[in-house]
Amino acid sequence: MSEFKQGDFVRIKGTPSKGFIISDASKNSKKIQVDIEGKIFTVSSDKIELTEQTKVTDSKIKNINDKKKTKSVTKIPSLDLHGMTKAQAKEAVLNFISSSVISDIRIIEIIHGHGEGILKKEIERIISETSVVKSVKSPEDRRASVIVYL
Repeated sequence: MSEFKQGDFVRIKGTPSKGFIISDASKNSKKIQVDIEGKIFTVSSDKIELTEQTKVTDSKIKNINDKKKTKSVTKIPSLDLHGMTKAQAKEAVLNFISSSVISDIRIIEIIHGHGEGILKKEIERIISETSVVKSVKSPEDRRASVIVYL
């Protein structure tokens, strides 16, 4: 097994999701915090692998850790599909769901946007065919997205 260090660039196994480690695993835990596109995920060290990329600077990690300390509201992780084709949206949704499950995230938001309803129908189809999805709700205040319970 590889030793992971703060700043290492990693990929979540089985997904194209890549990011960098912002905190090492403690001696008693195999959990590691990884920043993937500005979102923080806690993953088991056996679910990630090193990938080619330069190391992230300590100052960027410090900035992320400082932001985490000031947050007081838990925000639901979201995926915005604006501007994507059906094929791109399908890949993005499946990757987002798998990354969320790996990270023990059980509630996510998928933003399909307004328009002709093409992406909305595609997302409904994908979600209905995904076994890890327990339920789906459309937020009353935002009809251009769905909340997915995993």
